[in-house]
Amino acid sequence: MNRALLDLQHLDSSIISLSREKKALDDGTSARQQRDETRALLDAARAEERGVTATLRTREGELEDTETKIARQKARLNTSSNAHDVSALERDIGGLTKKRGDLDETILGLMDEGESLQKRVGELEKELARTEAEVGRVEGEFATSSADLDAQLARKRALRPTLAGKLSPVETEKYVASFKKHSGIGVSEAVKGSCSVCGTTLSRDFLRAAPSEAFPQCESCSRLIFVAG
Repeated sequence: MNRALLDLQHLDSSIISLSREKKALDDGTSARQQRDETRALLDAARAEERGVTATLRTREGELEDTETKIARQKARLNTSSNAHDVSALERDIGGLTKKRGDLDETILGLMDEGESLQKRVGELEKELARTEAEVGRVEGEFATSSADLDAQLARKRALRPTLAGKLSPVETEKYVASFKKHSGIGVSEAVKGSCSVCGTTLSRDFLRAAPSEAFPQCESCSRLIFVAG
């Protein structure tokens, strides 16, 4: 059996292994997704904080107007002598006082909510900074590893035409057929009397006869097998 068949298998196995290693590299997709999700949460928290702040200002304005009205109605009450007017003013002042109490309670709630949102925004800003740094790290490592693997693959592939040229048309046909049949590992080697791929112990008769055969095959897995003479 032509030793070049085994050498080509080793080269192709190396190319396949490097290609799989490159495909398995972390290109930063997960890190970018986490960063984008964090940014979306931060944007939502900021928008909610702006909404609470706007509502708070509105309620504070309403409270100021209510206090102004109460003060005005009390001034009128102090100068009024008409019983009907006094009764109406007292009712109005009572309603305004209740409204002021409700507004005070609402404003306090909005202030607490605003403080909680400010804290949440701060936490998310820190998390966004962390995820952005992680994206940079992962993408940097991917670029370095990818470039290294591409260089290795280029060197391996450059060797293939020369090595494949050592095969006859028939050997090439046999190699390709076994390669396809056995999912990329079409040629094995006898190592210490066993098939290097499936591990089957080969018979003595087979080991004696195989070196002189053009295309010996493993007795178990049927791959082409190189047996040194």
